[in-house]
Amino acid sequence: MREVSATYTLPDRLIPGFRSASITLAARELALWSKYGGVDPEVNASNSGLIAADQAVMPPLSRIVATLNLTF
Repeated sequence: MREVSATYTLPDRLIPGFRSASITLAARELALWSKYGGVDPEVNASNSGLIAADQAVMPPLSRIVATLNLTF
């Protein structure tokens, strides 16, 4: 699962002094479903026809980000 996000728009009664507000939660690299035996299955393809090999010692790290958007 490459990326998933959700945004919630806050109700006007919770944001006095602002025209609008929303909060977004996003997460990357949450899960992997593959039969590939290496660390990173995205290297298992090559445009040049050469065999690609894993260069990393660990898979990409999961990240979670929160964003607050305020409109004055």
